[in-house]
Amino acid sequence: MLAKAKAGLEDLFQNLFCSIIVLVLLAGNVTAHGLTFAMIPKGIDDPNLLQAWYGCKAAAKERGDTCLLLGDTTDGYFRGQLDAIRNAIDRRVDGIMISVTRSDFIAPTGLAEARKANIPVITYDSDLTEPYQGLRILHVGNDNFSVGLELAALLRQSMPHGRTFCILSSGRDDPNLNRRIAGVRHGLREPVIDHNTIQNTPNTTETSEPLAEGTGWIEYQRCPLYNKGDQRVALTQLKNISSLLGIDAVIAVGSWLVDDSTLPLQSLLQEFGDHRPLLLMATGTLSPEQEQLVHSGLVQGYVTIDFFKMGELSYTALRNIVDQHTALPIPELPLKIMRYTEEDPKDRPEM
Repeated sequence: MLAKAKAGLEDLFQNLFCSIIVLVLLAGNVTAHGLTFAMIPKGIDDPNLLQAWYGCKAAAKERGDTCLLLGDTTDGYFRGQLDAIRNAIDRRVDGIMISVTRSDFIAPTGLAEARKANIPVITYDSDLTEPYQGLRILHVGNDNFSVGLELAALLRQSMPHGRTFCILSSGRDDPNLNRRIAGVRHGLREPVIDHNTIQNTPNTTETSEPLAEGTGWIEYQRCPLYNKGDQRVALTQLKNISSLLGIDAVIAVGSWLVDDSTLPLQSLLQEFGDHRPLLLMATGTLSPEQEQLVHSGLVQGYVTIDFFKMGELSYTALRNIVDQHTALPIPELPLKIMRYTEEDPKDRPEM
């Protein structure tokens, strides 16, 4: 009787031990797979936002997590984003990072559905407009109004007495690009940029009124021109607008003119010769070819954004939210400025 009881206890402990081993292995298997996050850019063919994804992937890999790239090309635009959000929800991802195209299209349905599914959402690069910001926990990225201010400062330095200019953008509804446009206009209206007052400007993604006579700067009446993220369209717009008499400067609030290659832009600017307009643009980390355009004087300046770092910070912020159920402060991403000067130390080969 005692022997049977002893044998029964041994079997119980053995089964319990095996169960513990199985649970440990299962837990280890879950940990090994890590968490899965979805990064949804405006377009999966946008080279700057691809850099953000590379940053997200690299940071996620260090912790055994996965950063998925979901979405459509820039042709699909906000409809493709809505499909990507629903795809992420169906996959039951652990969090969503999104660079917003059109808030009033993706937020009331897609992002609201993500909230119902208890999937945390943050924005990067391009934030939601009011009144939809309550559907995201935080935003990671540069202050886009500041990007516009810096572009305006570059133009002022190059043309102190004011001229006629045109702005190139991607889409009428892009929140971040509209903030940049507003920053450009504000920076040209105000004689001095005070970065301490930037946060006191109206928090709106609506573009300000175009500049007209009386400010020293005149915005050409057909501008801004919108290219939908297509380099060929942007180059055609630049060619057409530059052929008009009286257009002295062109400000591209994104990098579409140099996205795929700098050669088409270089050829076009050479074609204009001495009659080419002053050209400024906002872009990501510069390639040697893009830098050379400034050293040669074909482009007068860039305001650059570190999208790789933005992707790293976006992943880290979202992982912290999942782990700690709270949003931690995000370090500010500095802007870098590159400007053409006559005293440029680089040798300028014949272009």
